[in-house]
Amino acid sequence: MESPPRFEKCSCCGLLLDPDRHRYDLGFQLPDPVSDLPPGERAERIAGGKVLISVEGLGNFVRVILPVRLTGGYEVVFGCWIHVDPEQYEHASRIWEDPAYSNLILRGHLANRIDPWLEVIGSEVIARPRSENELPYIVESADPLTQRVITEVWPHSEVFAAWPRHLPQAPTQVWFRVIKDRDGHPPDGTESVSATRTGEGYVIDSIPFFARQASFGDVVGADEIDGRLWFTRTVRSSRNSVLRVTVLDVANVDEVELELHDRGCSTEVNRPLKLIAISVPSEAKLLAVQSYVNAARTAGRVDFEETILYR
Repeated sequence: MESPPRFEKCSCCGLLLDPDRHRYDLGFQLPDPVSDLPPGERAERIAGGKVLISVEGLGNFVRVILPVRLTGGYEVVFGCWIHVDPEQYEHASRIWEDPAYSNLILRGHLANRIDPWLEVIGSEVIARPRSENELPYIVESADPLTQRVITEVWPHSEVFAAWPRHLPQAPTQVWFRVIKDRDGHPPDGTESVSATRTGEGYVIDSIPFFARQASFGDVVGADEIDGRLWFTRTVRSSRNSVLRVTVLDVANVDEVELELHDRGCSTEVNRPLKLIAISVPSEAKLLAVQSYVNAARTAGRVDFEETILYR
């Protein structure tokens, strides 16, 4: 059995990190222009696999690696995409599984916004494989900032702070004082929510069922009192709305949750209480979610309340 990671507080940035882990692999499932398409339209327009895709109206993309060296001996390796012309795409497709792959050279444009260097999207880059078993690595860029990202050593606190939910760090709980609902929940008038420590504060990693002070993805401040971290303020809002649904028949919980996922929501389920906590991201259509739960309430399937709303 694998030993759990141990965490130590970084002396320079205060983050709790695993000192035995020095490489972090982060990735983008799709190029940003493709991710921006509506889900139904996206599926219809994509042809290809996991590393080579052709998208109707947007062109051809190849998955590559952008390695970034960080202070403290850390490295972040981004799996991202570049846009290439049809000739290069066809050539890469032909030799991807052949010995000739090791000599592949790609010239294209970065197709992802990579935090904390969002301006690198669209920059011209050159990528080539390091070995036959790896994706091509970005090795050079005509863009000054992208070239610096490739060649310079960056403060790990700056990069880790941009990707808080994607880095394994010591889990913690932030506690909230809440008003009990009409059914007397929660019994002791408090709720704890999982969070991750960052340079700004604590990123809320789960959706509160009862607390109305914070949403999933918010960065909050917290003070330690008697061994617990208690919420004090919102440092930066995610602008994710939060709703709470009570499913009247527990047999319908899974179906209701699936309907919410189809509308772009994230959920947490408390099955004994038949509760679903719903996070509605800013890019999702809040009105569509409200319309669905209103119709479900009218049909006698659920009851619900809106705890935090951003319009």
